[in-house]
Amino acid sequence: MEVVGHNDLGGRGFNADVWVHDGVAYVGHWGFADWATGNARFCPEQPDSGVAALDVSDPANPTVMSHLQNPPGTSAEDVVVYTAAFGPFEGRDIAAAGIQVCGGSRYDTSFQRGLMLWDVTDPAAPVELGLADTGCCTRGVHELEIEDRRDLGRPFAFASVPTSEYEDSASPSGRRDQAGRGEFRLIDIAHPTAPVTVSDWGVVKDAAARSDLVSVAIPTRSTGTAPSRPRRNRRVHLLLGLRFRRPRRGRPLDPDAAGPHDLPGRCRRRRALVQL
Repeated sequence: MEVVGHNDLGGRGFNADVWVHDGVAYVGHWGFADWATGNARFCPEQPDSGVAALDVSDPANPTVMSHLQNPPGTSAEDVVVYTAAFGPFEGRDIAAAGIQVCGGSRYDTSFQRGLMLWDVTDPAAPVELGLADTGCCTRGVHELEIEDRRDLGRPFAFASVPTSEYEDSASPSGRRDQAGRGEFRLIDIAHPTAPVTVSDWGVVKDAAARSDLVSVAIPTRSTGTAPSRPRRNRRVHLLLGLRFRRPRRGRPLDPDAAGPHDLPGRCRRRRALVQL
């Protein structure tokens, strides 16, 4: 392996996910809130923010073509680009990015957060299309994947909204997500100008009552035994194996249904990472 080309993106730093589509590399950027009051040094703003689109058709000379600009005070870390197979944007290239708050408190509802989409059919002139706002008071969407549900003629985003189920006494739901939703969100993006969250799933609210689904032990380093509850600020990742049966035509998506679920996917076996 050897380096054949380089572009420092203006020395902006905080570069994140990379997705290549039809000779164009899309480079996300990450950021996080600085706990020092009034300090936003870890949350880049224009011109150092946004998803950078680079022409990499000549790998020795990658060239910046444009930026997919995210809202102020946010990051656009994880990126997926796909060609729409259905809907009003059929045949057009669409970019999706996870938008997270990094410019201040996650309780500040003036910050947009969630899943943002752009039309990048002309990567030199991206057009913002829409935002699926995940609401207060998590930071927003982190990881995501895009899959088609061909029997319904619709694409969906599989999105992770970390810490949605963390306890929060200031929230009406008692959890960070004020609506009480889980970390997994299924978002209908058939109309990218108006994406809609159609369902969600959470380890606490859904799996806790289903002993047949999952059993989780969290060992401590010192004793190797499981504590009665996760410690504060402990992050747990669960890798879930999902099996898919043949979709039933027209059946609504229901992650609460018993047995294998009719979720979008080209494979009969998928895995999902739930970050808590």
